[in-house]
Amino acid sequence: MLPNINSTDTGLDFAVFISNTPLLAAEQDKLTKDKADPRVLFWTPDALTPSDQSLLIDFTAYRTMVAEAIGKDTEQAKTILDWVQGRLASQMGTIYRIVPESYGRGRISGLDHSEMPFHVQGELAAISVPIGRPGVGFHVRQP
Repeated sequence: MLPNINSTDTGLDFAVFISNTPLLAAEQDKLTKDKADPRVLFWTPDALTPSDQSLLIDFTAYRTMVAEAIGKDTEQAKTILDWVQGRLASQMGTIYRIVPESYGRGRISGLDHSEMPFHVQGELAAISVPIGRPGVGFHVRQP
């Protein structure tokens, strides 16, 4: 069940439902067809590449290592924290770009457009917040 736009009550002229997981094109097309409103867009990310998945696994390991070393005043803990800091210094940009690149490769569709070309420019927050109306009109679809 997706909420209706109901412009007269909400003042919203459109809605973009953003999925946090990739959807098959058929699933996204079904959502679009079931909603049957040309003012509604559905945006889903593309699947992560093997490189993206590997980086996220590394990042998870870094977080675990830091959690175990933090607060300890041993040489081993300092070595671990320095090593993680060095790794993140070289990888943070690449790790950060996983999300915008996944959505950039993803798919936006609406009732009158089965697949719209889209290029992510700038921060995702700037893309997904209407001008002058922070956070209004956008919803995240949870699996």
